[in-house]
Amino acid sequence: MTFVARNSAGDPLWTFASTYYDMTTGGIPPEDAPAVTNEQMDTFLAGWADVTIKRSGELPEWREGVDTLSSSAPTFSYNTPFERDTYEMLRARNLPMICYAAAVEATQCLVIDPASNAPTMIVAYGP
Repeated sequence: MTFVARNSAGDPLWTFASTYYDMTTGGIPPEDAPAVTNEQMDTFLAGWADVTIKRSGELPEWREGVDTLSSSAPTFSYNTPFERDTYEMLRARNLPMICYAAAVEATQCLVIDPASNAPTMIVAYGP
């Protein structure tokens, strides 16, 4: 399966690829796994394609003096490729953000980086 985020002209900006089994069970299927039916795939793709549109300002604050990004929700772990100051600048700008399923229980969120005008993953989260 391939997820492609495109601009209004249809140009691809971001691509994410995975497999049905990795996205539904978290790994490689066993050798005796039954074939995925068209109905199973259609149901999965309908849910997977339901991308969430949010704003970066909705992300949790990375409090000063704390080594890593965390949330008040104890069930979620957050990860960002940015240093605290950059993350907080992007969060404060309240940029449009899309979030999509990237694994069985993991989500990645993208924003358009104002410096490069290119999509970038601002945060990934999951249990």
